[in-house]
Amino acid sequence: MITCDQLIFIITSEIPGLVHGRDFLAGHPLDAAGNQKEEPFILQWKSTAAREPDVKALIARWPDYESAYAERNARMRRDHLLKQCDWSQGVDVPAALREKYVAYRQALRDVPQQAGFPADITWPQLPEGTAQ
Repeated sequence: MITCDQLIFIITSEIPGLVHGRDFLAGHPLDAAGNQKEEPFILQWKSTAAREPDVKALIARWPDYESAYAERNARMRRDHLLKQCDWSQGVDVPAALREKYVAYRQALRDVPQQAGFPADITWPQLPEGTAQ
């Protein structure tokens, strides 16, 4: 079973320019505990630029998109971690503290070059003696 986010990824990959929330709405059924219990679906198709795709056919093609989806998510996490420590490179940050983050930030930038990317990533640790 794929997630709603994965269906959105497939649709926006297959039909560039479409935006979830503007051109279509996707959802998935939930059980009593709030967990997804079935495949996602298109709740509403608003786009006039493209015909509504066959969801079952898109779901069947998920293996073609799995790696690209994992790569996108890894890059989003990496970008988020970089943004969380942007403050560390300000001119008003003490040089000793700023330098502790230089290697960490470079290691984050190098994540996509790791041999196992995107399936097997060793995420760098925050510099020792620092708090975020």
